[in-house]
Amino acid sequence: MGQMAGNIEVKNHNPDNLFIGNNKFVSGTVKLAASGTAKDGYVLTHDLTNNVWEVATASTIDDGLPMGILATRDDIVNTDSSNPASFAGQRICIAGDVNKNLSSIGGTGLTDVQGEYLRVQGIYNIDAKQIGTFDNQ
Repeated sequence: MGQMAGNIEVKNHNPDNLFIGNNKFVSGTVKLAASGTAKDGYVLTHDLTNNVWEVATASTIDDGLPMGILATRDDIVNTDSSNPASFAGQRICIAGDVNKNLSSIGGTGLTDVQGEYLRVQGIYNIDAKQIGTFDNQ
């Protein structure tokens, strides 16, 4: 007789996924202002001159710079209160479908116009309806 398999483990699929599908990612350096924070779903702009990603603001999202969505489960925090800091090796979504309800400009939901800026670059903000519970319980 063969060996018995171990206990079957239930794997929950979280109902609030930011990345819906067809996503493309790059690894990059995120630069934060003094005491700055970046969270999962924050829109970033790519400073091509210095090759760093920065948290987008309402006034920089339309500057014509490449954009991406930060993909991190843990907040990135600059604990230095007087100097900017760079955090290498961060995962950034540069294309694909993202949940409109979970992407933001510094924590504020995107307007339709801001969503269009992302769409032009291949990031589609989809108004995904959450199921409100785990999918296999």
